[in-house]
Amino acid sequence: MRKSPQDISTQELFETAQSRRYHLTQHGTTHGSLSLLSLPSESLTHITSFLDPISLLFLGRTSKRFYDHVKDDNTWHRAFVCQVLDIGPEKDLHGLRSLTLRRSESSWKKEFISRYNLRRRWLRSRTPTITHVPHYASISRIHVLPDDALLSSSIQYGIVARSFPFTGKIMKGYLDTTGMRHGLGLGNPNAEFTPDVTVCVLASEGSTANIIWGRRDGSVSVMFHPRTMSGTRATARLHTSTVEDEHVGAVQDAVWVGDGAACLTAGADGRIKIWSTRRFGCVWTSERVTGQPVDPCLKVVESLSNGMLVAGTKRGSLLIYHGFDFSVLHTPGASQGTVHSLTITPPPFPSGSVDTGNRGVTTLYLDVRSPTSASILVGYEDDPLFYRYTVDLEASRVAVTAFGDPAAGVNNCMQPAFSFDADETGYIVAGDQLGSISIYDWEATPLTDHPVPPTRRVDVFADAAIAAVAVNTSVIAVGSSRGTIRVVDAVTFDALRSFAAPVHNSVSQIVLKRDTLIGSVGSRVIAWKAGAVDSKGGYPYKTKGKAKTEGDRKWRKQIEFMRDIEESRDDTKKEAQFIRQAFGREREQLSQLEALGLSEREAVEYVLMLSRDEEGRNHEGQSSDTPFGRPEEEGVFDVDVDEGNTSSSSRTYASLSPSPPSLSPPSRPSTSPPVSVAGSYPRSWASVSPPTSHIKVQVSPRFYPEPIQAGGLSTSPLNLDAVRPVAIERDGPQFPPIVSSGSVTPLWKASSSQSSGGGSPGSRNAWKAPLRTPPSTSPPALRSSGASSRATIPQYRSETTSDSHRAGADWEREAVQISEVEDEDLRFALELSLAEAKSREEKVFGF
Repeated sequence: MRKSPQDISTQELFETAQSRRYHLTQHGTTHGSLSLLSLPSESLTHITSFLDPISLLFLGRTSKRFYDHVKDDNTWHRAFVCQVLDIGPEKDLHGLRSLTLRRSESSWKKEFISRYNLRRRWLRSRTPTITHVPHYASISRIHVLPDDALLSSSIQYGIVARSFPFTGKIMKGYLDTTGMRHGLGLGNPNAEFTPDVTVCVLASEGSTANIIWGRRDGSVSVMFHPRTMSGTRATARLHTSTVEDEHVGAVQDAVWVGDGAACLTAGADGRIKIWSTRRFGCVWTSERVTGQPVDPCLKVVESLSNGMLVAGTKRGSLLIYHGFDFSVLHTPGASQGTVHSLTITPPPFPSGSVDTGNRGVTTLYLDVRSPTSASILVGYEDDPLFYRYTVDLEASRVAVTAFGDPAAGVNNCMQPAFSFDADETGYIVAGDQLGSISIYDWEATPLTDHPVPPTRRVDVFADAAIAAVAVNTSVIAVGSSRGTIRVVDAVTFDALRSFAAPVHNSVSQIVLKRDTLIGSVGSRVIAWKAGAVDSKGGYPYKTKGKAKTEGDRKWRKQIEFMRDIEESRDDTKKEAQFIRQAFGREREQLSQLEALGLSEREAVEYVLMLSRDEEGRNHEGQSSDTPFGRPEEEGVFDVDVDEGNTSSSSRTYASLSPSPPSLSPPSRPSTSPPVSVAGSYPRSWASVSPPTSHIKVQVSPRFYPEPIQAGGLSTSPLNLDAVRPVAIERDGPQFPPIVSSGSVTPLWKASSSQSSGGGSPGSRNAWKAPLRTPPSTSPPALRSSGASSRATIPQYRSETTSDSHRAGADWEREAVQISEVEDEDLRFALELSLAEAKSREEKVFGF
């Protein structure tokens, strides 16, 4: 009979449970938790080595046995080396040293958790990058202040801009060598610049910005700007070197010493100077070797706390100075005691490499272990190798070790990671032209004469060279020559994140913090800061109701993508508009000329002809000192002939026009009546004065075969002024009588016989005005002889009756009216043709 639950006692329930547990244990069907707890510690450590930090933390909350196991730091150490360094749980860890591993926490538990969270944030954080433009020129250096503010310098303009990279805000005003310009930071920097700046080194002490300025003339300035990001116009402390202390040549490099109490400069004069910034002045200057050519110093590094500084020259030599007393560096004029120097010549080019002759020092770092020994990292221009100089200052011994792979090309940039811990090893990260980074053991000893090869090589970019490298304890940031930045894990070298190029320029500098990256690309600054993520890779907090505007929504990527497309289209439109403005006018002009059938020379002649016609109409009817109311024209010069030799000499004239000169009425009135030539049309001729010299022809200035004017008797078909008649005044001077036999009588004799008041050499005359001929009849032209350079004037038979006077005047008026009508018709036809050509071009090109 089955008992009801109310009838079962507590003792019976306990006995039933004990018998069931014994039965399960005897047949091996105990629960898994009970069997896992019974495992030995070695087996449990092997299992937990494959768990991530989150799983380990939850495992420690299940039981006291697991809590004690997870509490042991060896458990976290084994899990770290298994998952990070890929070392099996059973392998011996004694003497294990990872080349790129740098511990930042006091225990392996904190180290594993910190690296795990940081890796997830670099991989899964959805915070966008922020780009701003603090300068209109390329950025030379950047410096991050403690409150995530940014100082960026531009050597081209010699100014320093202040901005907040994670908001894109740019503060007003620039810092320069004169203090602070209080103009608009987003305005025209051409009004706020300092010329001839060669070096600008940035540093900070709290909220105070420290800047070293070096100029082309060798002068040095140091500026301290307090509360530089507060927005107030605080007064900057500016110190400038005196003429006696400055360099003889441009300043090539500068560095800050310690907390900003001193600074170093290297100049093109081959000297190194130490400057005290508290009482500004030069406290030490290196001596130059006499009898040798000047070797400019390009790089300088210091460890004045150990009494040492090193400089690299253009010829590749290293200048080592040691024995400084750091305590007296702040007092200008104080004695530095005995300073020793050592010069190291560069090694020869490696075999198989092309010696270009350029041995300038491009990379220089100093690793000082003691005041008497140091290791110097040196990289030379166009050299595929870099070198380590181990210097023993007491014995004056130098050991040289070469690093690199000549097959990888020249190393564009290098970043050392020296270590002062005995359990850690220093290493060098070098970026080459093939887009790869190589890891070198800084303390390696070569076994042969060959250079030390890299311990690890990672391909980062497939289509660009390495331009910049930044290293911290967790990640390595690499910038390319195309503006792209990628981040890899410093231990596993796995790709964590990639930042697209804001502009296709080379990355100049990268500042890398724990979870922050700031880089300069051309004139732009790109900034990114990792945000918190949850277990699924998103943000740990969710908002109810209205969604957050800043952040991580999926549609933001699409909006950014569409915005990039729109910006690209705008740039294309602006470029096309610029091309149309630059070349459209030229194409339009050429097409119009082609439609008219004109060359450029003919077009210029036509324009000159129109301007001449317009000027003639403006002066028509106006009175002047010259006959017929016409002004004198340039380019016509008279030549005086001797008065005594009147039978063989005459007064001649020359014109600057390539065609023969036109005839104009004389400058003095004459009693001769107007003459009609062969019954065609009346024409007025000029009378001349007796000759005063034997010079035949004078032409000034020299003739140039260019269309400098239109009109006269030019041979161009566009010279329409040549077919116009000239108005004739009845009361003006007339032609002299012409001999019936056809012989030519000197014109000056004829005019002098009729008028006793002949023109003097200095008087005005009408030969400077061109004569316009009608198109119907061509009168005899004025001939110019090239052999004798004489200008002879033929005389014509004329009639002196009053009827011819009246007929000539009537014909004159009619010819002028017809000419004006023809000009208007010609202009109207040209305008129609130009309009038609322009309309055809608009249809074809779409302008």
